[in-house]
This record gives sequence, structure tokens and C-alpha cells, in this order.
Amino acid sequence: MPPSVRWSSVDHDFPRCCRFGYTADGCLDNDPEVHRVLTEKVFPVQADVTTVADWTAAASAPDRG
Repeated sequence: MPPSVRWSSVDHDFPRCCRFGYTADGCLDNDPEVHRVLTEKVFPVQADVTTVADWTAAASAPDRG
């Protein structure tokens, strides 16, 4: 998925009352610098940036609520 499509999803497709999660290692960009800037500087403003492994572990953890 191109960076512009992912950015559009993070920025516009979710209500402001919600927090979006993004897996930084879930896809790659042709330009490693674009990927770095998006995942380290842009996306964290509106999304929780994590890895696939951390997201999977959190999703499969027992609900403690």
C-alpha cells in the first residue's frame, strides 16, 4: 500500500474520538526514508505505532477488564 493511502487512512478515515493502531513492520515503502518518517514522526501523532509481533501478543492476551 503506498504511503499516501496509509496516511489518508490514518488521517481521515477514523473519527477523532478513536485511536488508530498501525503496524510499522506490516508493510514497506520503496524508499526507507519515507517509511521512517511516516512511522516515527507522522503516524505517532494520530496512531499507536507498534510491530506485528507486539500487536499479535496484545490481541491474544487474556482480557483483564
